[in-house]
Amino acid sequence: MKDGKATMVKQVLPLPQGVSDYAVGGAASGRRYSSAKSSALISARPAPPASYIGAPRSLPEEAEADFTVPAIQIDKIIVTRTLDKKVVNKIVEDELNRLETCYINALSRNPGLKGDLVIKLSIGAHGSVNKAELVTSAADRKALGECMIRKIKAWKFDLPADAKAAAITITLKLIPQ
Repeated sequence: MKDGKATMVKQVLPLPQGVSDYAVGGAASGRRYSSAKSSALISARPAPPASYIGAPRSLPEEAEADFTVPAIQIDKIIVTRTLDKKVVNKIVEDELNRLETCYINALSRNPGLKGDLVIKLSIGAHGSVNKAELVTSAADRKALGECMIRKIKAWKFDLPADAKAAAITITLKLIPQ
């Protein structure tokens, strides 16, 4: 507080030991990381203030080994009617990290979960997702699809003023790495 008004302070603090960058969306998916790169990223952070007790000074032991991140990639997007495919592609790309949390949780139950996942969306006149359904019938993907659909229903698309509705079919590739 300054003069009775709240002020925003931008300060990067290191994550507590044992907490992954994934907890705050800090790691890009589908890429391979090595401990040398991770160490460089950590050393590039500003030093914490002296009052910050317990700040990690090095990577936790489990982070020393190379690791990979599961990924979801866009395989195909089919857009019907009035939506611009580039705009739809951008929205889906921007939301992939949220869908990846569903995939990571599903991998904990089924480590071999991979392949294609097809989701059909029906977009209403105001740009909201009216209906989202999983086209894949495999039982091992049901929980994954339900998680993704909950997240997808929050998406918003910009429709032209004269548009009544639109449909989108998204094919995603699941890559456990």
